[in-house]
Amino acid sequence: MMKLREIRQMLFDSKQLLQEELVLSRHGHSFVLRSNNASLLSELTSRLRNYIVDPDDKVDVGATIVVFEGEDVEMPFRWRQWPLVDGEGTGIRDLKKARAVRQASIGLTFLQSRKHRIARGACAENLDRIEEFIHQQFANELLSEGGVLCHATCIRMGERAIAIAGPDRERAEALANAVLVDPRAQLVTQGDVIVSGKPGFRPLAYVLAPKADAPMEGAAAEVPSRKKGQAKGKKKGAVVPSTKALALSTLVLTNRLDAADKEIDVRRINPLSRPGLITGVMVGATPFSAKPEGGYFAPGEAPSVRAYVQQLKNLDCYEARIDLGAGNMGHAAPALLETAA
Repeated sequence: MMKLREIRQMLFDSKQLLQEELVLSRHGHSFVLRSNNASLLSELTSRLRNYIVDPDDKVDVGATIVVFEGEDVEMPFRWRQWPLVDGEGTGIRDLKKARAVRQASIGLTFLQSRKHRIARGACAENLDRIEEFIHQQFANELLSEGGVLCHATCIRMGERAIAIAGPDRERAEALANAVLVDPRAQLVTQGDVIVSGKPGFRPLAYVLAPKADAPMEGAAAEVPSRKKGQAKGKKKGAVVPSTKALALSTLVLTNRLDAADKEIDVRRINPLSRPGLITGVMVGATPFSAKPEGGYFAPGEAPSVRAYVQQLKNLDCYEARIDLGAGNMGHAAPALLETAA
């Protein structure tokens, strides 16, 4: 069997990488991003500008993410099929302390290991996939700290965030739409959200979708990259600080309305006593999802619900019982915000 080093050498040539590199940081975790293509690196710089840190800052950098533009390569092994991934026939191959992923239909091959996270192939034509891959690396770090993964709508109101999720997606979406009627509400994203309930930390909502963090007001358009060996103090442009994490006021779990005379009834609950609700919030793993204890999820395998429920004990959880038959769901937003404040 080929060694990991040999497989890595098939995916990229370190001599072809540009000297410029970006340092990306989210919520205490950092990676170095490198590429062999200047225009590709420029596009990623624009997309990831909210996570780029000043090269002069002292940041504890983890692994290197390499995005290598070039022909897709044939790997010398058979691929296992990862089912139900956009119908694209995604293949996986688990190696010692690493995983290779191939999305043949779009010409991309990925490799995840402790030191390197590599994307090789038609990267410039699939920037959304590349960006998702980069964000997944941060997600894996957060999940290793006891984060909770769920599918939710994340809504921002000033410096607060509300994550609305539940086993009944129709009612969850109805409640989210009702909250968005409020002119102060701003849709951040609908998708995978990591909720951190780590003891001693203020609960935070981490949105994994690339569109999660809008550009900060007044942020400069230029973002510096760093050359290896570049002296400190020689900046190429203004620095865009990382977007501030939003405080998660409530994780809302929706259910049927039993109250007779209310369009919405919001109650604070103990999530440990309602595991049935939590179960419906969980989503399956992706080919890039790493287990907190090490290794990667197998096809059809999902994160442990029991472990996640234990993490939720540190969060302020509410259950919103809503009446979908009510004529004016607009009252849901004020009721929810007043209760969860």
